Amino acid sequence: MRGSEDEGTLNILRVVCLLRQPSLTFLFVGAQSPENATPLMLLGTNALLQHDYISAERYYSRGLELNEKTFGPTSWRVETDLLQLAEAYVHHRSFEKAEQCLQRALAINETLYGLITTTWNTTPVG
Repeated sequence: MRGSEDEGTLNILRVVCLLRQPSLTFLFVGAQSPENATPLMLLGTNALLQHDYISAERYYSRGLELNEKTFGPTSWRVETDLLQLAEAYVHHRSFEKAEQCLQRALAINETLYGLITTTWNTTPVG
């Protein structure tokens, strides 16, 4: 295995360690290590799929925090994390928090890729 395969295998191992012994993984790489962000996000997805929305929010928030510190507040990774956190908030019916995450993700997207504009064809068909 090389490159991304090695990284993928390490992420899977980190998730398994986090599921079984969260404190062990944090001792291995440090609780604030940016290497914990991906496993935390995967744990959030795992919790979301099991309808454990409170845990999903907790994992996504921690992963988001690490990615903000590592890549900056306007990184595409932060945008992706915000979208995942917003989904957890929607499932938990925390719509105001979800909207805040979605607005922030949209702002990051517009900063990175330009404003999103839509033109509607108002000409009647037929």
